[in-house]
Amino acid sequence: MALKTAQGQSVEESAHLRWELEQLSEASSCFLKLDQEKQSLQGTIQGLRDASLALQESSFQHRELEMENQQLRKQVTVGAVQNIRAYRWPGAAPRCR
Repeated sequence: MALKTAQGQSVEESAHLRWELEQLSEASSCFLKLDQEKQSLQGTIQGLRDASLALQESSFQHRELEMENQQLRKQVTVGAVQNIRAYRWPGAAPRCR
């Protein structure tokens, strides 16, 4: 009788240990999936950081070009006004200065 009781307990313990092993296996699988997802998200974050830096640099270059463009427009406008003032229409009387 004691042998049957011990065998019964052993079977129960074995079943319980099998169940715990399955739970650990599932948890381990879940952990691996989460780790893979974490690595993927970290890669996405790094890609977004790189894109953000490139966008900032591009924006800075755009502002520099815009400022240079404004300066060139001013120079062209001033030059055009000076050319108009200096131009003498054919048949026009000479200007007194």
